[in-house]
Amino acid sequence: MKTFVHFELFIKHKNYIPMKKHVNALIGAALLIIFSTSCDLLNLVDINFTTDESSVDFTIEPASAGSHYDEIEIVTTEIKQEIEDNGGKLDNLKSIKVSDLLIEIVSGASNLDAFESFEILFESDGTAEKKIAWVDDVPLGVTQVIPDFIDENLKDYLGQDTYTITLSGVLRSETTTDIVLKVKAHYDVTL
Repeated sequence: MKTFVHFELFIKHKNYIPMKKHVNALIGAALLIIFSTSCDLLNLVDINFTTDESSVDFTIEPASAGSHYDEIEIVTTEIKQEIEDNGGKLDNLKSIKVSDLLIEIVSGASNLDAFESFEILFESDGTAEKKIAWVDDVPLGVTQVIPDFIDENLKDYLGQDTYTITLSGVLRSETTTDIVLKVKAHYDVTL
């Protein structure tokens, strides 16, 4: 009986604050500190996404074995729209890196046997041409190949409204018709 009386007196004491109120006060103080700082909360978390597939077609004209070819295309990017669709702003762009690449035959040949090698180069206003992917020895009998590629930030190229992509290489054998190749890519974006 004594224990109950002491407990009842403790509850009625004016300095007693239940534990639930302590926890709520701590949570409230933490939230107040976070929201009262001048830091934008959205900048505390990176936004990461992989772009939709982008592709470019290249027409390789007939040439003799051992010939070097360079085909250039100007690409208009959709990167600003993709960034906005993923909840970000182009101004917050930190990096764009190659996620995956593929070179495949579209028409003019049944496989890639005529090609000994491939290089993919990027260039944009104010930047030097940069080799971003390559295949040194194209296997025989294949219709597509996955190139090796750099793991570097390509923001200065792909973050522009337009950039230039060049597909170059050496022919293994003579070609007598136009061969159309497609380069497909996805990119990892961090804001």
